[in-house]
Amino acid sequence: MNPKLSISLLGIFLALLGCEKSLTKNQNSANNWLITGRMAEADFALGEIVALALNGTRHHAEITAHESFRLNLPGNNTYALYFLPLPNTKTSTKPGASALLTFEESEEVGMRDTLRLPKATNNANLDLGAISIKGDFAYASNNPSLKLDFDNDGINDFQDRDDQNDGLPDTQQNSEIEQISICHNSQMLKLSLTTLLTHIDHGDHIGPCDSKKSVSKKNPKKQRPS
Repeated sequence: MNPKLSISLLGIFLALLGCEKSLTKNQNSANNWLITGRMAEADFALGEIVALALNGTRHHAEITAHESFRLNLPGNNTYALYFLPLPNTKTSTKPGASALLTFEESEEVGMRDTLRLPKATNNANLDLGAISIKGDFAYASNNPSLKLDFDNDGINDFQDRDDQNDGLPDTQQNSEIEQISICHNSQMLKLSLTTLLTHIDHGDHIGPCDSKKSVSKKNPKKQRPS
């Protein structure tokens, strides 16, 4: 085979391979939501935003020096979002120095501590606006439930009284979503989301206890006192 022709065919092959990788990357990003916003408190600049999915997966992103953040999250999932201040600040030295995102889900449900993202479409973007910290909670100036439509029925979650479209009122399901079962020292505990991140960081995990995930066997140095 002509050497020049071989080089040309190789170049075409590499170009096609690059296009395939680029397409795959774009397809993957199309399955994600881009969560954006900015912090109102300077102590959170260069801090971190952590999203714990209720299936046990964890996502995080750094908060920039200008107090803004960008976090990619897979759709069709439920998350607890925590904002962590920069270490060695007055805020970070307080016990449990993370703030949990909370917002008004609807007039019926009231305040909710979980962010339920529907399946993402192209350019799925959720801007939380300015994040204000008050104690253990973070409040967004842009209420997410006014934009999100979890069951894609054309009614935003704030107005939808059955935003899972399962025939059950949201008020009935609120406590089920907001209370999480974890394995702590080989025992099951049910706790609120405000303390979930602390437990996870000390070796506990979401879901039932078993021999493979037992805290006492997996990470005995990080056990919390009973």
